[in-house]
Amino acid sequence: KIRIDDSSNELNTVLKKLKILIADDEKLVKVYLGIIFRDLNTEIIYANNGMEAIEKFRQNPDIDLILMGVKMPDMQTAFAEPNIRTEAIKSGANNYITKPIQKQKLLRIISNEFSRTKK
Repeated sequence: KIRIDDSSNELNTVLKKLKILIADDEKLVKVYLGIIFRDLNTEIIYANNGMEAIEKFRQNPDIDLILMGVKMPDMQTAFAEPNIRTEAIKSGANNYITKPIQKQKLLRIISNEFSRTKK
């Protein structure tokens, strides 16, 4: 397992130079996630709704990671609350994290996903 902290060389190796699309209709969430990634040498693209997220992805096919709110404007998300994680995974998401987002948990999930895909 990779130990996750702000100074972790392993974390920086896994996450460095990622191109991340952050799609959420809540400004505070976008600001918070931007702060989490700002020191990790990442490029961040923001979208305010689902349709904008699709357009940004089409314009940037080299995006490495998409962090998207489940209930996005302009997208019909039909996730039922009790089964939201299962439905997200069934819809194609690699993982799911609940709000409020805990920085260390988010970074651990991302690190594990990218470590797994590099094997």
